[in-house]
Amino acid sequence: MSGRNLFRKIVRNFLCLTAALLTFTACAYTDYRLWPLDLEAPRYPALPAPKFQGNRLALPFAPGIASAEVATFHDQLEAFLHFEYLRGREARDGDDTSRSC
Repeated sequence: MSGRNLFRKIVRNFLCLTAALLTFTACAYTDYRLWPLDLEAPRYPALPAPKFQGNRLALPFAPGIASAEVATFHDQLEAFLHFEYLRGREARDGDDTSRSC
């Protein structure tokens, strides 16, 4: 094999390796940017649930604040998408979401 053919083969292999690395990097970056991220949402109910103690209904409350703002949204579409995302996460975790509405 002559020196010229060896040099062409080395250059061709180097270009193929560079193209493969660039393609892999582009795919990894796109995958990282488009992968769904987890929202930091509490898994506990925002308002305490009423309980029956004996024959009486007990409504637990916080002594300092009687109510709180859970979330604010700029429009109805944002709120809908947020809660649909949370419902989808519950379905992914194996919870029953048929009674979510």
